[in-house]
Amino acid sequence: MKSSICFPFSDLPVEIALIIFKYAAKPTFSQKEEYNDQNPYANALSLCLVSRLVRHTVLPKLLDTVLLPTRRNIEAFASALELQKKYTEDKSHLAFDYIPAVQRLWISRSTGDWMFDSPKLSIITLLPVLLAVPTLAIECSYLASIVISLKGDHRPSHFSGKTLILTVKHQAGFHEYFKFIQKSVLFASISHLTYLIELNLDSNTFFNISKGFKSPDFPLGSWMSQIPWDCMNSLETFSVVYPHPSLGLLETSLPFDQGVDLHVERLTVSAPLYKQNPGSFSWVTAPFPRTPPGEESAPTKGLSFKVTHGQGHFRRFGFTWEKVWACGLAD
Repeated sequence: MKSSICFPFSDLPVEIALIIFKYAAKPTFSQKEEYNDQNPYANALSLCLVSRLVRHTVLPKLLDTVLLPTRRNIEAFASALELQKKYTEDKSHLAFDYIPAVQRLWISRSTGDWMFDSPKLSIITLLPVLLAVPTLAIECSYLASIVISLKGDHRPSHFSGKTLILTVKHQAGFHEYFKFIQKSVLFASISHLTYLIELNLDSNTFFNISKGFKSPDFPLGSWMSQIPWDCMNSLETFSVVYPHPSLGLLETSLPFDQGVDLHVERLTVSAPLYKQNPGSFSWVTAPFPRTPPGEESAPTKGLSFKVTHGQGHFRRFGFTWEKVWACGLAD
C-alpha cells in the first residue's frame, strides 16, 4: 500500500536541513568516474546557490580537499582567492576565508602545461594556503617555485609553515630539486614525507618489493640520502607509495597498458632511526613475507609495510596519482 504521508523538506528544522546539505556537499572522489564528466564538486557548487546560509555551511566541505591538477585550475583558484580578498575589503556578505577550510591540497600540471613557465603570480597568491594546509601533495617544480617566492618579498607576515604531511609527485630531476632547496619555513613543521613513484619507470622495482623478492634498500636508501635533513627537524617518517599486485599477478608483470584495479602499498621508514646511522640502517633482507590487503607488517625495526583495503585504478602510461590520493589511498 502506497503511503500518503508527505513530509516536505522545507518543514525540516534549519539545523537538520543544514546537516543534510553538508552531507550532500561532500565531494565523492570516485575511481570509476571521469572528473571531466562527473565533477566531484558539482553538488557543493549547486548548493552554494541556494542561499547565503547554505553557502557558508557547505563551502568548508567543498574546500576540504582541493585538486588543482592543471595550470588552468591553479590560476582559477588563485583568482578565487583574489576575489575573496576583495569581498573581505568591501565587507561583502560573500566574503569567506578559504585558508583554514583547505585541509588537503593537490597541485600539479598536465602534459600540455610543460610548454609554459610556472604560473609564478598564481603561486604567490596561493602562498597563504600553501603555508597553512596540513596535507600538501605537489610536484617538485612547484615546490621549488614556492621556496624561491619565500626567499623574496612575498612571504605572508602572519603565516608560518603548518604543513604536517608533504607528498611529492614524481618528476624528472627529483633529487636535484631537493639539493636545490635551502632551509625554508615550508619544511620546518613537516612530520611525514611521502614519495609517489612514476609507474612507467619504477613499477617493476616496487612490484618485486611487494612480492618479497627484493629488499627496499635501493632506491629508498639513495632517495633518503637526498632529503634536506637540516630543513626537516620535525620529520618522523619517510614513505613511498606504489601499487600492490594481487596474488594472481605474482608471476607476471602488471598489465598497466589497459589499466587494472590494485591495492596500494605504503612502505614507511622511521626518519629518526635512519638518521642516527644511515649506513647501518637495518633494511629488510629478501625474501620476506608478503603483506596481505588491509594489513600491516613490520619485518624489522623502523621499517613497515601497509596495504590498503580499497583499490585504485592504475595504468603504466599517462597515469596520475590524483584520484588515488584524493580517495585517501596514498595516506
